[in-house]
Amino acid sequence: MTIGEMLNWSSNAKQCLANSGFRLLMNEGTSIKRGQDLIYLSGIDDLLSGTPDPAKVFKNPRLDPDVFHILLVHEPDYTKETEKRPVDLQLSGHSHGGQIRLPGTGPLITPALARKYPSGLYRISERLTLYTNRGLGTTILPFPLYCRPEVTMIELI
Repeated sequence: MTIGEMLNWSSNAKQCLANSGFRLLMNEGTSIKRGQDLIYLSGIDDLLSGTPDPAKVFKNPRLDPDVFHILLVHEPDYTKETEKRPVDLQLSGHSHGGQIRLPGTGPLITPALARKYPSGLYRISERLTLYTNRGLGTTILPFPLYCRPEVTMIELI
């Protein structure tokens, strides 16, 4: 796939999501209220192929450091920056869990910014938790090995 094809695919995917009623959180956030509960949900554009601008997310006047904050960041190893911010849960992907894993060894190959936290739940600091999802797709090779695809449901209670 050429760069032009990837950009066109990305643009088409974004348009499809927008047409389906989804709001893409690219360097922005929103408050979600349910009853008396409030959470802040924000997203940073892809660090490797997008135009990330974390300052836009964290300078938002609606961002109250005492409100539970979920940050969507494609690349999980961004936690070195996230843990400096008022974030409680970072949700990431990017790694496909390593895609090729050997029992007892772990992932053989992980992409940049997905080497430290390739898959699963991690307690990063007293405040910050990270979950890296393996996802459904593949990268580089057209198949996974000892790395099941994953759809995760996280319930906040």
